[in-house]
Amino acid sequence: MIKNLLILIVSSLLILIIYSNYQKTISINDNLGYDGIYYYEISEKIKDRHEIKSNAPFIYRIGTPFIASLFNDIKKSYLFINIIFSFLNTVLIFILISNYLNIKQSLFLSILYNLHWIIGIRYTLFDPIGVDQIALSFLYCGIIILTKSFSLERKIYYILFISIFGVFFREIALIPSLVLLFISFKDNKKSILPILTGSLVYLTIILTFTKTNDYNGIVAAIKWFYIKGLGANLLALFNVYGLLIILLFIDISKSIEILKTYKELSITLIVILTLSLIGGSDTERILSWSLPFFYIIIFKLLLSKNLVKNIYVISIFLSLILTYRFFNTIPFDVSNTNHTIPILSYISNDFNFADLFSYHGNKIYTSIQLVEYLVLSLILVYLLKRNLNGNQRNSWQL
Repeated sequence: MIKNLLILIVSSLLILIIYSNYQKTISINDNLGYDGIYYYEISEKIKDRHEIKSNAPFIYRIGTPFIASLFNDIKKSYLFINIIFSFLNTVLIFILISNYLNIKQSLFLSILYNLHWIIGIRYTLFDPIGVDQIALSFLYCGIIILTKSFSLERKIYYILFISIFGVFFREIALIPSLVLLFISFKDNKKSILPILTGSLVYLTIILTFTKTNDYNGIVAAIKWFYIKGLGANLLALFNVYGLLIILLFIDISKSIEILKTYKELSITLIVILTLSLIGGSDTERILSWSLPFFYIIIFKLLLSKNLVKNIYVISIFLSLILTYRFFNTIPFDVSNTNHTIPILSYISNDFNFADLFSYHGNKIYTSIQLVEYLVLSLILVYLLKRNLNGNQRNSWQL
């Protein structure tokens, strides 16, 4: 295990070193970013011992701004904190995946996660003033606990701890308690304690800190559900999962069987997918939280169909080089109005940053991108199904 963790840490360091040489910090709001301007403001107010108030829902995510306020340079402290927790999340993801897959597969998928532009080390280098990384640590820790062979009583108390403390960092720390409720309430009614207690703590946070806008979570959720179209949500799935998502459709009954078998993963996926529909305009960023769970489901499917070394599956994994933008940085100058024709993603560093997101992007270019994904999806599903049927006929003849 130590050897594997060392490989993981070294690979993460290489990713950090390589991309930090090329990736520039987001330009808007004096490099604070869009949401970051509120988190930075909260940190400053804590540091200066002023009344802590800001726009909701940012004001309710007090944990990371508080930690950042303990350092002299708030900007650098955010980068430092989020890089550390990006590394920790890579380790947690490896531990999580290794509960389902072998070590080599777990290493591969953990490193693959870190290479995506939308999350982890790479996105932190681009937009360091954020709160997601620590919150994700609580989320991944919680799901890991649910996969362990602890007694249900112990799981309840561990998840209770995660809910109480994690909710100070972001609401997604409540997801493990929600999953626990779904899968264990029949066996032990105490399973309601983590979600109930965590929700009460979150309500206390809402009542304690003053918001400076008229934000209403329910109204915002309804608005975002209706304002984002089917095309934008579909493209967001491709932007995050790439062509890997089509593998679920080569044998739908088997995919459903795997989702039913691993309820803790499927419920987590459903919750995060739901949040991506109602949680705001950055659909891809929310969806990216689900990548480790998605990877496990996909690999379980591939192993069950003996497709891991299939030429079409390999080509799908290779296509992630484009989707994840391995060889390109995230455009830091958000005022850039240039556009470029996508090839699944944008093979350039000089274009409008908004085009990376299905909701924000120029509709002409995001439409081209969606058509490319859909056409390739139809072709690959057809080829994979034909390949599978051919293998079945050969095995019958034998």
